[in-house]
Amino acid sequence: FMEGIDLTLQLPDGVEGMIMAGGILLLSFFIVMFIVVKKRWKGKLMPFFLGFITYTVFVFMCVNLITSALALIPSVDTAFTYNQTAYIIVYYLLAGIAFLIARMVLTRMLTERFETRGDVYMAGLGLGIGDSILYGVTAVSYYVWCIAIRSEGLESAFAGLSSEDVISTYESISTLFTSPIILWFLLGISCIMDMLIQFALVNTAYGQLKGYLPGYWSMLSVGIYFVNAISFQLYDSQSVVSIAISFAVKLVIFAASMYYALYVAGRQIKYEE
Repeated sequence: FMEGIDLTLQLPDGVEGMIMAGGILLLSFFIVMFIVVKKRWKGKLMPFFLGFITYTVFVFMCVNLITSALALIPSVDTAFTYNQTAYIIVYYLLAGIAFLIARMVLTRMLTERFETRGDVYMAGLGLGIGDSILYGVTAVSYYVWCIAIRSEGLESAFAGLSSEDVISTYESISTLFTSPIILWFLLGISCIMDMLIQFALVNTAYGQLKGYLPGYWSMLSVGIYFVNAISFQLYDSQSVVSIAISFAVKLVIFAASMYYALYVAGRQIKYEE
């Protein structure tokens, strides 16, 4: 059909189930956490929406705008196209700075109105859920492609698409054929960890704003986000060993980050009753 595209590829057994399992786990975790914060710590809904709005404006919109602007520079676009590692590093550096600004704005909006533990927790949950929604949309898209390919075959699924659309679509879904199926479940767990990191860092941002934590927490929070995010990005998607090592590294970094942010630093933060 087209050079470099094999339309006879078959999906690995169980890939749909793993995609669904990762998505269901993420959704279930969020629902349980939302209910616990709401009931246990009396968190209000407004801080949650404020957190989601700050994510939308300062992270989603700004980071995508900046990366799109950078791509307009021919030399940068070429570098990003042929060096995905460079693109990933630049993207997550920008996202780390954007999340820092979002947390600073968010905690200032909470001041004098929403300063209970539950309110700050809700704000962190709202900021952290943004990337999870993007992952959910991607997971649904992949699942729909799996159903279409299973029922019709890859060639029929591509019927009616232009050559350019076939190439771009094939590149975007090729990992469905080449990656170990466990990757899709681990991505759901990774997304939960990323959400919890933002949950914890909103609390440290609040503590810093109120004077309970020193100023270096601003840059430290960027570093914590960056190493957590990047640790499960630079793996070989076709290697189970590479994926397992990368995920294990992320798990260790995540555990250390959460312990330091919520236990070591968290004990110094005082909330309103």
